[in-house]
Amino acid sequence: MMMPSIALPTGPYDWHPERTPRSVYEIRVAQFRTTMAERSVTHAVVHGNGFDHGALNWLTHFTPKLGPAYALVPAIGALRVLFAGGPGMKPSAQRLTWVEDVAAIKSVEGDVKRWLEETQAGTPARLGLIEGLAMLRGDWLAVRRAGSGAAVELDGDLETLQAQRSTTDDDHAARVAATLTTARDTMTRLAQPGADLRAAVIEMERAAYASGAQDVRVRIGRRPGAPPTTLPDDPLPMSGPTEIAIAVRHSGAWASARFVLGAHVGSAPLAESRRLR
Repeated sequence: MMMPSIALPTGPYDWHPERTPRSVYEIRVAQFRTTMAERSVTHAVVHGNGFDHGALNWLTHFTPKLGPAYALVPAIGALRVLFAGGPGMKPSAQRLTWVEDVAAIKSVEGDVKRWLEETQAGTPARLGLIEGLAMLRGDWLAVRRAGSGAAVELDGDLETLQAQRSTTDDDHAARVAATLTTARDTMTRLAQPGADLRAAVIEMERAAYASGAQDVRVRIGRRPGAPPTTLPDDPLPMSGPTEIAIAVRHSGAWASARFVLGAHVGSAPLAESRRLR
């Protein structure tokens, strides 16, 4: 029913320059480097994992699934992306990002330390870190050791940059909103009294993926006031008012909606909320 869990999410997660041109990322990197200079940071490590990768995706388009990934950003020069996995996965990893320097992680501490040595240009490095709170403690300590001590937290600085929306961001928001509408309309059409909710969700996901979704998340709530839950493996007939929660991702942007189906007018009216990010 859901997109299979694979080591590297190629396909829907590939970088498509026609959707997000390389120039968009170059502008973002330039803005981030200005922030680095303002904070007296010479090198930045941007962490991401399967749950927390907003900053990493914003800068590189890379979405990790197998394990952690890191964007290494020097004050001057090319970025590097490190990904969890073996060297044989490099061709797949390369498809997920515009960054040309992509390599499998050997040792977080060793990889970051070697990168610092390659890019220091004779001057002491002052390391910045993003999404450090989402890192495994061992990796967090390894990055700090590689940087010879403290690292400057830059999460708030990057969030300020991300809040400055561009035409591309607005286009992505429109795409994901359209995909969410397709998913909602499909679910509304199929989830009729007596229908198999599980079969309806499967068809809804197919419609969302056909419209360009990278990911789809669905929860079903059949008891008033209870939070929606995942679907069982067996058929689930719709026997009354049912709350549907859907989240879809398109071009790196997420949109979500919650609504009620099968409600009688005057007793449990249709309720819907939408959220874009």
